[in-house]
Amino acid sequence: MFYRQSMLLVGWLKAQDEARFRQLVLAVQDNADFQIAFWDIYGQGPATQLAGFFDDVQSNTAFNDNGAIQAAPAKP
Repeated sequence: MFYRQSMLLVGWLKAQDEARFRQLVLAVQDNADFQIAFWDIYGQGPATQLAGFFDDVQSNTAFNDNGAIQAAPAKP
């Protein structure tokens, strides 16, 4: 369940702003401190973004008619 929820959160972050998500992933790959990189890129802490994710889930705006979250398609 943890991995499924994590995947939903990652998909949601990417769908919100793909350019920022890419910056975050590249920063983490370069061994940047996650908290610092997140603040630098999103201008707020991960907990704030997580709260936004939960708000979307509760209001169902992040979900389609079947109740599944809409994740951005993978790009090679």
